[in-house]
Amino acid sequence: MQSSYDAIVVGAGPAGGQCARELAKNGKKVLLVEKSKDFSVNNYSSGGAPAEMLGDYSLPRDVLGTMWNKIALFTSTQRHYWGDEKYAGVVFDFMKLRAFLAQEVTQQGSELLLDHSYHHHEVDHGKTYVYLRNMHKQDILKVEAAVIVDATGAERKVLQNGKFEKKEAVAATGVEYLVEVKSEDYQRYAKTLSFFLGLKWMPQGYAWIFPMEENRLKIGVVRYFAHDMVVPHELSYRHYIERMLKECLQGDAKILDTHGKTMYYFEGQNEPRYEGNIVAIGDAISTLNPMASEGIRHAMYSGRMAARRIVDYLKGDNQSFFKYSKEMDKYFGFRWKTSEYLMNCMYRETKDEQLERYAQSFKKLSFDEMLQFTFQYKLKTVAKFFWNYFILDFGKKS
Repeated sequence: MQSSYDAIVVGAGPAGGQCARELAKNGKKVLLVEKSKDFSVNNYSSGGAPAEMLGDYSLPRDVLGTMWNKIALFTSTQRHYWGDEKYAGVVFDFMKLRAFLAQEVTQQGSELLLDHSYHHHEVDHGKTYVYLRNMHKQDILKVEAAVIVDATGAERKVLQNGKFEKKEAVAATGVEYLVEVKSEDYQRYAKTLSFFLGLKWMPQGYAWIFPMEENRLKIGVVRYFAHDMVVPHELSYRHYIERMLKECLQGDAKILDTHGKTMYYFEGQNEPRYEGNIVAIGDAISTLNPMASEGIRHAMYSGRMAARRIVDYLKGDNQSFFKYSKEMDKYFGFRWKTSEYLMNCMYRETKDEQLERYAQSFKKLSFDEMLQFTFQYKLKTVAKFFWNYFILDFGKKS
């Protein structure tokens, strides 16, 4: 192991892994640091994404759980389907994706350090030193870095030292089970991203069932504004997942894994993205899209953009991180503001009748329009959705 690196990337999630991967491919010496002992720990992302991600990021099919070509939306009383046999969206295996990105880093001659967490950093005589703590032995490792990348996710441990105002953020807590089911139950949800919107399934949020490899499903729930009782609900997340297992499956399910986490999302992304030679990416800068909690694609985009600007910084461009921040502003733009508005409308709704109306508004969209709405956040399609809702709401009141 070296004593000095061009960049130390703290956190080997999709954002950190992609950033380190791009830097290593550009000939930079990188240390990718991950606090888990291996990538099977914290295997928490459900991982649904559009088809173009494989090509955009040169990802092999080995990192996938499965493919999908249908979307289903269940309410408390209704169900709606969209599909196209020619389409092939993806569901990532989060563990395999992270492991692949890390492998790409090491194959380029850079290094992966598992079982270590960020402790602190200091500047001494113009040099930056990062102190990393062994998660088991508790001893401290000192390493020099020209750049530090904060890819610590919701913890924001590096740039903000974990001291951000949680009360000013939208807290969203997700819990997910990986279950093994009978073939009949698997086929019912195969090749489909199934979303559940209704007070029955998860008040103040939504639930989902995503297929993985044969006879395995991911079943989860997410609650927005998690520390507040915006909509009356049972405090237990397990209560709602157990209901999903009981009502959505016909046979018994073997629970293989359970995991969850709380995300802290700042509306407007008004948090720092860089300071000096430290740059933050992924969930540390609220890249998560708030409408449906899609995170992997946007995290990897931020990692890619940051890596390109780090290369410029190492060449002497002192404005490179300012440019990175402006690029992320452009990426979020009006699309994220629209998604925030939808989040506040749907997940604060106290009446199933209104949630049913949202579902009816979605029903009037084609499959291509659902893709545009769910993954591209296209203004024209979002406007059509709101127009559908307005017509339904007006008709109900008149």
